[in-house]
Amino acid sequence: MGVGKALLLAALKVAKQMELQVLFVHVEADNHGAMALYTSSGFKVQEEEAEQLALQLRRPRRILLSFWTS
Repeated sequence: MGVGKALLLAALKVAKQMELQVLFVHVEADNHGAMALYTSSGFKVQEEEAEQLALQLRRPRRILLSFWTS
């Protein structure tokens, strides 16, 4: 297990201990490594930002992921 996966699993454990119901994370659409890490850990795509919005905001397009702890 890599460091990123270990840290994420530790964070999910703490979130459950804190009785948080849902976690959200934004990932840049072209960050395939982060997408693989989060989706393999149970995160689901919640929303994909439109390319036009990203262009207007002058930043990379983002994808919102969610994880329900229960």
